[in-house]
Amino acid sequence: NPLHTAALNNRGVMALRAGLLQEAWGFLTRAVKADPFYTAPLINMGLVSEQDDQETQAAALYRRALQLDPACTGARAMTRCTAWAATTA
Repeated sequence: NPLHTAALNNRGVMALRAGLLQEAWGFLTRAVKADPFYTAPLINMGLVSEQDDQETQAAALYRRALQLDPACTGARAMTRCTAWAATTA
């Protein structure tokens, strides 16, 4: 159900904004399991990973989103940001 998947993604984003990384990860993982081709939760999982100082994992999630949707501008932008951050660390 696309509405269920979007709701899970939105709850994950709300948890991320509140700094509840584990809760955010849980909602986003459930969204991906519900619809493995929905890129928004993958991008948001990347954001959670970055907040948790897991840049390599974040980059892998952004790349996965790009593999599913090469036109995914959010994932493309985040991949560049993560690559830049890795070179300046």
